[in-house]
Amino acid sequence: MAVLKQINQVVAFLLELVMLYMLAVGGYQFGKGSWRYVVAIGLPVLAIGLWGYFSAPRSAHRLTFPYLSVFHLVVFGSTALLWYLTGHQRSAILFHVLVVLSEVIAVAVTLNQ
Repeated sequence: MAVLKQINQVVAFLLELVMLYMLAVGGYQFGKGSWRYVVAIGLPVLAIGLWGYFSAPRSAHRLTFPYLSVFHLVVFGSTALLWYLTGHQRSAILFHVLVVLSEVIAVAVTLNQ
């Protein structure tokens, strides 16, 4: 079970990096005029701030189970929705499926400890 947890942590980290990319590109495509640059920079910065405050392992305000899982699903799900709305339907669905699978594994590992 420890190996599965470590693999899932690597996958989760990669999904976080993909999320930041998707927020930047999706924000740029979703924004209008010169605001697209503000949105393209602002969305990843907002996600980093929220993630650091509520999800970072050393955060004083880290959410506990099950609220942490709900937070992850909301942030990742919002990213997938933005990506979907900007015309990347297949990759948005694939991203969301991977996120849900990773979160299910994380919950299973948490409950088995």
